[in-house]
Amino acid sequence: MQLSLYDAGRASDRPKLKPFLETSYSYMPLVWGATLAFWLGPALQEGGHILPVSLLLAVSQLFASAVSVAGLSMLLCFAACHSA
Repeated sequence: MQLSLYDAGRASDRPKLKPFLETSYSYMPLVWGATLAFWLGPALQEGGHILPVSLLLAVSQLFASAVSVAGLSMLLCFAACHSA
């Protein structure tokens, strides 16, 4: 069976690509772990600032008639002062 130049080139590329993919996939958990270790601290710190204010705003939207604007602003100031 005679292969054309195009088919011969493709056949020779396949064995070279498989070890590269296996190597890159084997390093993927290491890269994910390093990325998580690098960004976990800043993400938790930022979440500690954002989540209390977001929760407060969500609760105020649920009970909009019961919460006054002055009370909401006092709660936001309290949350901002104590989250720092």
